[in-house]
Amino acid sequence: KITPAVFKMYSIKKFKGLNKYTKLSIIIIALGIILRLVLVYFYHSSGDACWHLSIARFMADNIKIPLLEPLGREVFWEPPAFHVTAAIFYKIFNIFFGVDAADFGMKLVSPVFGSLSLILTFMILDKLFGKKIAFYSIIFAAFLPINVFYSVISYTESVMAFFVLLCVYLMIKNKYVLGSIAFGISLLSKYNAVFSLPLIIYIMRKNNKSGEFFRK
Repeated sequence: KITPAVFKMYSIKKFKGLNKYTKLSIIIIALGIILRLVLVYFYHSSGDACWHLSIARFMADNIKIPLLEPLGREVFWEPPAFHVTAAIFYKIFNIFFGVDAADFGMKLVSPVFGSLSLILTFMILDKLFGKKIAFYSIIFAAFLPINVFYSVISYTESVMAFFVLLCVYLMIKNKYVLGSIAFGISLLSKYNAVFSLPLIIYIMRKNNKSGEFFRK
């Protein structure tokens, strides 16, 4: 039977068995996640972020995706993945913790996806360049001011970046169907994701040097 104590002992034993750079990377990622969660607690939505969260709350309250409806300062036309995700967070927090907590729950979308992006960044770099380079890179990624900014403020970039990274990781693992789905969701988060397409095509070509994939 797996009890909390047994799980804790297993986790500690597993952690001690990791190599030095993986251990340090886990610590850096944990600090990066804590930083994002602390900052979002003191963050108050305004400007574009306030508009995005207002759209998400509209979706949660009305259970529908608006189409060119005049909401706030303009009609809604943007890709809806971020807003749908924030609406889900809103509904979950509203059910279990109440309306006040639901508003805060929406703000957690960017920190959650920003934190998951750190993990994916390490996994990709570890796969491509090894644990040492991945460790030094994750230090840069975890505390780069613009990375922290977009992992705290309720902008659509956090969800887009996560799914672009997920697509890259899946493509490296030769999981093309799942990678394509992830890329599609990234486009549904923000159209800028299209600029990652050359990288994705390069990875596919690299994994299929003889070109069979493109002839299917």
